Amino acid sequence: MLRFVFVPGLAGGLLLIFWLWALFDVIMTDSLLIRNMQKGTWVFLVLIVPTIGAVAQLLLGRPEHGSLAPGGQVRYEYNPHRIERRPLGAEDTRDWSRAGTRPAQPSSVGDSESLAIRERKLMEKEAELAKREEAIESHKPEKPGD
Repeated sequence: MLRFVFVPGLAGGLLLIFWLWALFDVIMTDSLLIRNMQKGTWVFLVLIVPTIGAVAQLLLGRPEHGSLAPGGQVRYEYNPHRIERRPLGAEDTRDWSRAGTRPAQPSSVGDSESLAIRERKLMEKEAELAKREEAIESHKPEKPGD
């Protein structure tokens, strides 16, 4: 008699564990890896129709090469002959980190001469502006109260 009571209880316990595993699997799996329906629809199906929803999620919703752990992340086999290369950007070059730290230097003698000429012209303009400001300050009318 005890044997007949224990078997349905064991089956119910195994179904409960399977249902909880399916529910956690749907929740923890990345939504991009779930097949055939959206993640929210799978959660709703597993919650509303526990046994059938869990079996359907196992067969139709899990990632194709997912592991048995909840979350079902895709397993990739190591292949030493397969080389994956990602696209290279400007920051992947050796000179990228040094580009911002080096001061800009002229590339030739002609460039250094032109920089000296520009600096001399700039100083002449600054001196001319200073003279104009002095002239304006000296010709200001005095305030009547002073």
